[in-house]
Amino acid sequence: MQNPFSKKEASASQGEQGQKKSRFTRKQRLIASGVVIALLIGGVAYAALNQGRDEAIAADRVTELTPSHFSTTVSATGEIQTDKDVEVYTSQTAPIKEIFVEEGEKVEEGQVLAKLDDKKLRQQIRQREAAAGVSARSAHAQVQAARNRYNAAARALNNGTNATLVSAGNAVESAKYAWDAAEKNYQDMKKALEEGYHPELTNESSAKISSKQARENAAQRLDQAKAQLQEARSKYNQAVNDAKQYDQDRQRLRTERDNAQTAIAQKQRDIAGYTVTKQVEIGKDEAGNPIYQDQEVPGQLPANDAQYGDLDSLNNDLSRAQTALSDAESKYASADANKSSWESQITSREEALAQAQLAYDQSLENENFQKDLRGKSAKARQDNLSTAKLQAETAKSNYDQAQRSLAAARVAANEEINTYEDNIATTAAAGDTSAAEVELATMYEDLQDMTIRAPMAGTVTKIFAKQGSVPSGALFKVENLNALVIKTELKEFDLRTVRVGQSVEIKADATGDKVYHGRVVSIANAATQSAASAMPSADGAAPSASGDANPTFTAKIVIEKAPRELLSGMKVRLNIITAEDENVYAVPFGAIIDSDQGKHVMALEPVQGKEGVYELKKVPVKTELENDVNVVITGKALKDHLKILNDPEEMTEGSRVTVSDKLKSDEGETSEDGSSL
Repeated sequence: MQNPFSKKEASASQGEQGQKKSRFTRKQRLIASGVVIALLIGGVAYAALNQGRDEAIAADRVTELTPSHFSTTVSATGEIQTDKDVEVYTSQTAPIKEIFVEEGEKVEEGQVLAKLDDKKLRQQIRQREAAAGVSARSAHAQVQAARNRYNAAARALNNGTNATLVSAGNAVESAKYAWDAAEKNYQDMKKALEEGYHPELTNESSAKISSKQARENAAQRLDQAKAQLQEARSKYNQAVNDAKQYDQDRQRLRTERDNAQTAIAQKQRDIAGYTVTKQVEIGKDEAGNPIYQDQEVPGQLPANDAQYGDLDSLNNDLSRAQTALSDAESKYASADANKSSWESQITSREEALAQAQLAYDQSLENENFQKDLRGKSAKARQDNLSTAKLQAETAKSNYDQAQRSLAAARVAANEEINTYEDNIATTAAAGDTSAAEVELATMYEDLQDMTIRAPMAGTVTKIFAKQGSVPSGALFKVENLNALVIKTELKEFDLRTVRVGQSVEIKADATGDKVYHGRVVSIANAATQSAASAMPSADGAAPSASGDANPTFTAKIVIEKAPRELLSGMKVRLNIITAEDENVYAVPFGAIIDSDQGKHVMALEPVQGKEGVYELKKVPVKTELENDVNVVITGKALKDHLKILNDPEEMTEGSRVTVSDKLKSDEGETSEDGSSL
């Protein structure tokens, strides 16, 4: 049996042999074309997909605006010291026999700290007494009294307990504090007025905005009332014109109706009066034949006569005229009612306009009153500022006077000591001119000096004395630990911003990150050389070894409510707050775009209808306070929770992005679906 396909295969074989010059078969060409088309479609789809993909950025590259406290600081280091300390010395060379106190022990003024070995001195005194006799004792008593007065005055001067000097010193400190407070009050008031954040200015600004808004609202209502009155008058005039037109229409239609009715009646009469001509016998002739004559007699108008059509046409005209008249009557009545309504509206809207005009006049009057009040308030604030300035100047003058009084008191104290010293010599000469007796009196004084006493109340912080040894320097150090201060060195550059009275944040190495508070109470008027080079920097770096003579200025900081854990000698790190503000927006310095058009930041504006997608938009800003990391920005477009890009250099305005918490700013950016970009 013959294969039914054998002929086709043979034909195909012959065709292939005839087409050996073709490299690919038709089927292969179709497959290749399909692959090319698929690749093209895939490429287009991939390009479209990537074109619509939003770039994902790390969450730590974005700052969300939140009102917060902002401060600028000057960093420094320092050492805790007591505000007053005294080192105790002796002029005697006898060995130390006994020490009665320990380090850290509190003592009172005059309390015995130690005794020297006076055995040899007492033996010498007995020998001299025997030689000098009783008169020496009398001379000694007088000289001793003079020496006691001299020593008391000298001790009071040396340990700071001279009543006159203490009073004068307290007066200087009080005057300095009053001057600092008055100067700070003046500077704060001046700054608040210049920068516009004084409470009165804030309230006035709010009142100004309110009064302006009230005037604009009243003006808007006045314009609306005028427009509504104009509308009512226009509508009324339109209604009058409509009523007039409709009245003319109905008069015309009444005439048309009457004419139609008259024409119909006439046509009906014409139809009813239709006649025909007939021969009527009127007699006979002589021959007896009838004589006929044509006469008009009533007849029936033929049904197809045109007059019936005319009558129908007239009836139709009458019907149309009556319908049109009815419509005109209705429109006239409506227009007349509308006219009455708008006439009433005119009356009510005229009253509303009068009330709106009154409200606008009152708002304008209130705005002018507020303006006048602001002018008076500005004058009052300027007067207050002048008063504050005068108070600061007066306080400065009082401080200068207190310093002069303190200097005078020191001179008087020194003169008093000189007088007592002269009295010692005078008393010794008057009591006994014998050198032996004078020597004995001196020995008695030396005997008293064998007892070492505390020159002031405080705490024994150092004991240099050693039992059995001969004193060769300071024996004790007594400090008032209840008044701790910090001494620090300020760079010349920092004096631009650091002022007396500014707050200070304090951290000690021994207490970790716990923050204590203090305030600047004094800044030296004269510079010291290389004082800061011997101290570690604020970040803990080693002191400079360059040896450059950098002038620094010593500042004293009082620790407020000094806690027990802070001890004299501790090293501390300081942040002096030179300026601060509340409820402001701050961003990193890198977020600021500085160009010829001014300063901008790149804000992330939410794209409507696409949750989590933002469009980059430049927002104009002004920069204000700044510290080492951030800067305060202001601008009309800024608002709470607005997202700002921290590093916008390589970003383009109008681009769309998403914010990912999974990314970090130092990792590669990825697309929204997580794939690497």
